[in-house]
Amino acid sequence: MLARGRRGYQTSAKALNYCVELVQERDVERYLCNLSAPAAVRPALFALHAFNLETARVRSSTREPQIARMRFVWWRSTVTAALRGEPPDNPVAQALAGAAAGGGLTGRFFHQMLEAREDDGSARAVTEQASPRASYIPADVAQRHGASLKQLLSGRPSAPLCDAAAELAHEATTHLLAARALAPDLSPQARALLQPAVVAELVLQRLQAHGYNVFAPELREPLGLRLRTALVWNAAFRSF
Repeated sequence: MLARGRRGYQTSAKALNYCVELVQERDVERYLCNLSAPAAVRPALFALHAFNLETARVRSSTREPQIARMRFVWWRSTVTAALRGEPPDNPVAQALAGAAAGGGLTGRFFHQMLEAREDDGSARAVTEQASPRASYIPADVAQRHGASLKQLLSGRPSAPLCDAAAELAHEATTHLLAARALAPDLSPQARALLQPAVVAELVLQRLQAHGYNVFAPELREPLGLRLRTALVWNAAFRSF
């Protein structure tokens, strides 16, 4: 399968397959959501999500801030080259170049993603990395509930930490409901692209069921059948 990008650039099947396999291995829920999207946009979705995964592990792959900064600089130049149809020899960059053919992919969007990734290591948030999925609680929210970095890194639940998680969950639910209120104004294609909202809803439900304990082992279990059922339901009723 080839995806044509700007200036006639073609993404190889090898590059696209790399992205598909990366997402399937490291984010199976997003992988299932992508499979439910229209076939024409799947290559772009897998390219975007592979980019997200690759840049997410920049911080975790080194303890040297300078090396991390250099890698983010590399990704910025790589994105710029990919969007003009001249990606380096990197499968994710090549897939992004192909995805650029459909338009709507701007450098500003990718640079905002990279800035957010760099902020992951700043003082703006405290981070728990006891599992492959890092959990982020903004510093102001943690302070408001008296949750400390020590509590977060302990791997044990505490009332302040649960309260902070509850606040974030409630805010996320508010955003989710607001997005769904816009569904009647969206095209069926746009609604299909918003299927990851199902993952957010299921995770929020599971978090609430366990008292907003972010360390509950059940939170790390695959969504499995519940997600598949929800995706089938949404496809039938064109919802998200």
